Amino acid sequence: MTRRRIIPVVLLKQLLPVLFIGFLFLPQTGCSTPQTEPPPTFTTAPTADPNGSSATEATPPPTATAAALGLLGAPAGLSVETGNTVIRLTWQPVQGAVGYVVFRDDGERPLNAMAFPETTYLDIGLTNGRTYRYTIAAVNANGEISERSQPISAAPRP
Repeated sequence: MTRRRIIPVVLLKQLLPVLFIGFLFLPQTGCSTPQTEPPPTFTTAPTADPNGSSATEATPPPTATAAALGLLGAPAGLSVETGNTVIRLTWQPVQGAVGYVVFRDDGERPLNAMAFPETTYLDIGLTNGRTYRYTIAAVNANGEISERSQPISAAPRP
């Protein structure tokens, strides 16, 4: 009986350092503590009380601007040129944009499936005399779409 107890203890003493060293060299895989943002802080500013005592009033922290959050502004300067069954759109580039998407007739889906870097778009195969309405949105490196530009309307002509 003592022999059976000695063998596991001896094996445990020999294997324990090996297991411990092996554990130290295991790759780290997503077991980190999640990073959380600190709660918003409010500063207090003294205010005058009608009764003569001083009080404090909480003021909210300043809000981040769209630019500070990495969001893009809407494209500006949208203009059109019309032709026979064709409308050519042109606009000013947006700082930080990696591409643009074009919307027609207040549609929810852009005409182009993927954002493109050019600041012109040629819409072809249209019906002459029919009025089309367009808006443009910029796309940032994260694939986030800006607000749409001011709409512009045009009708192709022969």
